[in-house]
Amino acid sequence: MKTLKTGIMLALAGGAMVAATAAEAQDWRYDDYMAHRAGRGAEIHAYQAGRDQRAADTAAYYGDYRAADAYAHAAAVRRAEARRDARFARHERHAARWDYWHGGGWGY
Repeated sequence: MKTLKTGIMLALAGGAMVAATAAEAQDWRYDDYMAHRAGRGAEIHAYQAGRDQRAADTAAYYGDYRAADAYAHAAAVRRAEARRDARFARHERHAARWDYWHGGGWGY
């Protein structure tokens, strides 16, 4: 009976080690995926900021200064969002590289 218990414990421990290794190997891929998503979000927010800034310039040209101020504020908010997303993308890209080379990239 003791041999059976020992065998079961070894099988469970081995399975847990394999699962932990598989999760570690996927960690850098998840960081890379999040970096890609954040980079895409930064591109979208930068485009929207440019669109809002052009709308502000057009409104100011035609003398609608209240609308120009609102569009300029929206552009500033979108620029801040783009910077935030770009900063997060850089962080995640660095984390993905670190995990790949130091944290079990291809089963190391």
